[in-house]
Amino acid sequence: MASAAGVSVTTASRVINGSRRTVPESNRLAVLDAAAELGYTADVGAQALARARWDVIDAPHTSR
Repeated sequence: MASAAGVSVTTASRVINGSRRTVPESNRLAVLDAAAELGYTADVGAQALARARWDVIDAPHTSR
């Protein structure tokens, strides 16, 4: 998507993920246009896993 839009991967990621960092409007529109052309849809499940903070409780394994 970044190459289709003519921007860096970082810029494309910032646009797609809604980063608060400044991206020039022309680049933002290029990324959004490329995403639409390529049929990009966000994988909400993958995003949730990537951002998850897991609290793990270490429980002893028992055999039955």
